[in-house]
Amino acid sequence: MVEFSEKTDWDDYYDHVPWTAHVTRRITTSVLIDLIHRHQPARQPVIVEPGGANSCFYQSFTSKFSPSKYYLFDLNAKGLKKFSDQNQDGRAHCVLGDILNDVGALKGEADLVFSVGLIEHFDKADTRRAVARHFEIAKPGALVLVTFPTPVFVYRVIRGALEVTKTWKFPDERPLRFDEVRDAIAPHGEILEELTNRAIGLAQGIIIARKHR
Repeated sequence: MVEFSEKTDWDDYYDHVPWTAHVTRRITTSVLIDLIHRHQPARQPVIVEPGGANSCFYQSFTSKFSPSKYYLFDLNAKGLKKFSDQNQDGRAHCVLGDILNDVGALKGEADLVFSVGLIEHFDKADTRRAVARHFEIAKPGALVLVTFPTPVFVYRVIRGALEVTKTWKFPDERPLRFDEVRDAIAPHGEILEELTNRAIGLAQGIIIARKHR
């Protein structure tokens, strides 16, 4: 198994979110909501966001989809605390846990599972494992959406410049090609749509699938 020499410091990230993230998050949120809406999510769905500590999507997703429950599932306690300190909505539930291991009581719970900026922080075997856990959380027939950086030209140029200037903060981020993510999804669900979000600079691949019934 490949071991990264450095890991992303998520405590530092949540304390020092770059200003550019506030712009790219708005773009990403709009893209994701439009994509999910096209594939008819359940009414008042249960939503689970793996890697969702201090979620930037919570307000927009609850406004658009009116979930009955929204779980933020993450291994970073600081990010979860930041979220809970700022959000007292009874629909929100913070769950401390590791996507690579037991998903616990969330198994089979969700009508919509989505993650942004998660599955690329593992080696190939654990990326596949993380994707499988998304589908474990989903109910049969539920929607599962993952995003991931993909190594198109613009991604490579921007990341290269940030690395040269020592401002790149994600040393264990591994840009993924669509074939790898498709192969990870195939045993668990049917791919409904895929696209590349180039508008945010560090281009993100997005795949939405439906869990096998």
